[in-house]
Amino acid sequence: MFKRKNLFVLAGIMVFLGGTRMLFPNSDQNRHLLMFKMENPLPPCPNKPNCIRETRAFSSDQKQVFEAALASLKRWNGWFHRAEIVSQSIESSKITATFRIGVFTDDFQIALAEQSGQVYVHVRSASRLGHGDLGVNSRRVRTYFQHMKDILTTSP
Repeated sequence: MFKRKNLFVLAGIMVFLGGTRMLFPNSDQNRHLLMFKMENPLPPCPNKPNCIRETRAFSSDQKQVFEAALASLKRWNGWFHRAEIVSQSIESSKITATFRIGVFTDDFQIALAEQSGQVYVHVRSASRLGHGDLGVNSRRVRTYFQHMKDILTTSP
């Protein structure tokens, strides 16, 4: 009924219209469990490419990591890509921020937890509207963790 060529064309159209995550579902919800032995307390991402949830471990004091988390957010203060800190609590070790890029708003959540001498930083970045984000949230989380690493390695 279908020829092999038609299947490849159909698969190509599906990838073009829905992105590669339509064929390969979002697996970042469980990726952190493979790397770390701590459950991510932030809400799981829906099966959409405009959300990412990651965990990284740091071997610093929890208060120092919390301050580095805030400082890393404050680095985004440009006219186009700005972070606005909505709430922060050192007692509950949580930070909530929003990013506005033009008319689009993204939610950025951070939760810290300490276990076995490591401070785990859990981050979730998700777009409020739409299905895709052209990789903005993924790049933001990678850059955020790189900023944190830079701040922690340069601080005394």
